[in-house]
Amino acid sequence: MTDLLLSAATPEPLSAYLTGLGVIRSLAEHGHRDATAAWSDRGLVLHTALDRDALVAFFLDTYTPTPMVSPWNKGAGFRGNGKSPAAEDLVRRAMGGSNPRLADLREAMVVATRLNADLPDDKDYVKAKDDLISRARSQMPDRALAWIDASVTLTADGPVYPHILGTGGNLGRLDLSANVLAHLDRIIGFDDHVDVERSRSWLVDTLFGGGSPRIRGASVGQFEPGMAGGTNASSSGDGTSLANPWGFVLALEGSLLFASGIARRLGGHGNNVAAMPFTVRPEAAGAAHLSAQENAKGELWLPLWDMPATYDQLRTMFAEGRIRWQGRTATRGLDAARAVASLGADRGVHAFTRTAILERLGQNPLAIPIGRIRVSDRKAPALTGALDPWIRRAQRVANPPTSLSQRLRDIDGALAQSSVSDKATTPHVLRRLLVAAHHLEAVLAANRDPAGVGPAPALERPTWLPLLDDNSPEFRLAAALTSARDREPRIPRNRQGTSPGRWRPSTIEYLRPIATDLRWPRWDLGPRVELDLTHHLVENLAAIHASHALVPTRDDTTGTWPGFDEMAWVRHGDVETLLGGLLDMALLADHVLATSLLVRGVAPARAGDGSHHLPAPPHPAWRIISSVLQWDPPADRGRDRSEHTVAHGFDAPLPDAAWVPALARGDVQRVVRRALVQLSRTPDRTDPRHDPANVARGADGKSVAAALLFHTTPSSRNRVRDAIAPPTDDRKPTTPVPATEGTHA
Repeated sequence: MTDLLLSAATPEPLSAYLTGLGVIRSLAEHGHRDATAAWSDRGLVLHTALDRDALVAFFLDTYTPTPMVSPWNKGAGFRGNGKSPAAEDLVRRAMGGSNPRLADLREAMVVATRLNADLPDDKDYVKAKDDLISRARSQMPDRALAWIDASVTLTADGPVYPHILGTGGNLGRLDLSANVLAHLDRIIGFDDHVDVERSRSWLVDTLFGGGSPRIRGASVGQFEPGMAGGTNASSSGDGTSLANPWGFVLALEGSLLFASGIARRLGGHGNNVAAMPFTVRPEAAGAAHLSAQENAKGELWLPLWDMPATYDQLRTMFAEGRIRWQGRTATRGLDAARAVASLGADRGVHAFTRTAILERLGQNPLAIPIGRIRVSDRKAPALTGALDPWIRRAQRVANPPTSLSQRLRDIDGALAQSSVSDKATTPHVLRRLLVAAHHLEAVLAANRDPAGVGPAPALERPTWLPLLDDNSPEFRLAAALTSARDREPRIPRNRQGTSPGRWRPSTIEYLRPIATDLRWPRWDLGPRVELDLTHHLVENLAAIHASHALVPTRDDTTGTWPGFDEMAWVRHGDVETLLGGLLDMALLADHVLATSLLVRGVAPARAGDGSHHLPAPPHPAWRIISSVLQWDPPADRGRDRSEHTVAHGFDAPLPDAAWVPALARGDVQRVVRRALVQLSRTPDRTDPRHDPANVARGADGKSVAAALLFHTTPSSRNRVRDAIAPPTDDRKPTTPVPATEGTHA
């Protein structure tokens, strides 16, 4: 046994891929069933008892082509009415030939001629085409059935044509069966008279490369776009198509592995439809070569395997020919990409070459390679399946507005990108997907969701957060923000509060038009604070905090904590980075929108110090106010107000809820003054002689109000309080911070 590298049989273009299949199929059909084939980076590796010279001799001297006859096509040359003179001449010459290697072909052509003789009228020919195909399937010799099954499939609704062979072996005006006859006459000869050396040169070029001159003006169909010619195909303008006869014939031999069958689609309406191997609906998402407006007939997902396989094994794989996604056969390119990326294929397939059949150069189809996707175990594509039912409902909206169509295209692009992302890019592509889902939900809400699509589904927070984590302070702040919630309701759900909107138990309900008190989110399209996080993030976070602070507590007493009861901790370094203007605000906004879709489960954000950013200057106003407002929520859980006062040494009421709205209005100095009063009543905690005017100078009230939403870690709060405390006689002075500037004697 010998390993032969067919260096010209590569995964792209389609003609080269099919040539590799044609070689292994032809060998098996002629007794070499133990030959195996596997794809490598350099081409198809053939393991066979034939060496290179013996393989070339096999095709030149022994190979008998599969009869490829299309009696249902007018251009195939069997009508005999003079309307296809070139094809009719080829048919007459082939049927009158004597080459024994073409005996099966002549037998099939006799049947094809007899079938057409029963249809004397072109009008009747069109009407009886379906019946003609059925009769051909029942009367043709056995070796000709492979071509019929690969070209056309009869269903209850009429014939279905697999895209790999056009419409029943017809590519625009090109009839494949007639072209096969012309090429067979060049490489084998109808009468066994052929230029052997020229045929050998074409064959060696087809198998191993070598640049043998091709036939000018001979069409290559859709299989090799680079040789198709046409407008601007050469430096002088229009180019002439070039074809290698052996390449054309062997490519069609390989296409016969794509024979279709009848299958009942799971999840459909119970109708029998054609199951075309590894064929899905075209998808522009994730393919830079495609346009959404382009007429794409279909997509082929050509399997690549790196383990040697016999022809019988390959035939079984192509007969099954299905890529499954979420328990169903994938019917569009996007689902196929996600299935492949999450181990949706077996039988040793390690990758798929994605090829789109497009109408270009007029109405002529061309097979354009649009990428290769490796089979791997990626978590991202499997996770994104949770959004599929919701996306499908949105896609079924009748007469969708332009904004909805655009958002759906954005989601498809993000889903396609997630199927090929590696570990390093996963946070980016998943964030992009969730942001697109957030915008889609916003469009549905803005249109009052007339189709009843519903809000985005509740995603599992513990599962998604680790994959979204890009180790940035923007992520940590966003994940902490969207984890915020109250332990107990402040007002009943059926009452209106005094705030611009009713009490909302979590920041997610401020960020999205939903209610989360049920198992699954539902619409809450009532009055609410209008937010635009993508352009005015800090202002909107301040508005959320101020709105939440204005909602009365259950007992309507003053001195309440104006923030949320529970929130994942962050360190003060991240918050001061926000206050110092050192964050990427667009990235922070995207993280906030993305993590707002993570409704189910509790997963605290990882506390960090944002060390990869330049250190932000200390923010004295925020440090002083947060020292009063923030305490350790877990330590105080279950305590009433008096217990909290005793535990923390306060002998005055806690700050009232008006502090945050006052900050949002820009009244920083007044809030700082009241905070200093509170701190002055705590022994050894701060110098009561701070000047509120100097502390508040240059501080933006909305930024401070937004920063106060976040719960910093207890250790961070202790360090801040120690830093603003004055030195005493029995301890060393602390490092001065800007909060002590401006004091007076």
